[in-house]
Amino acid sequence: MAGIDEDVYNFCNNIHSGLKERFEEIDQVAEYNQMKVLLALRKHRTSAACFESSTGYGYDDIGRETLEAVYADSISFFFQ
Repeated sequence: MAGIDEDVYNFCNNIHSGLKERFEEIDQVAEYNQMKVLLALRKHRTSAACFESSTGYGYDDIGRETLEAVYADSISFFFQ
């Protein structure tokens, strides 16, 4: 198999099979957390304008204010 010793291949395959359930759990948690972030983005009506450049001073910066609110909501979701 692509120059890999069969014993090494089988050893790695067994380890991968043993970790499959754990990887699925991690994927479920990641998907759940991603949904929380997407809900916060939607709640604050985040748009492409929020990611455009600004003066850098932060005054009346709609992008900064919106993304700070999204971040705050996302973090609060994690601690509920």
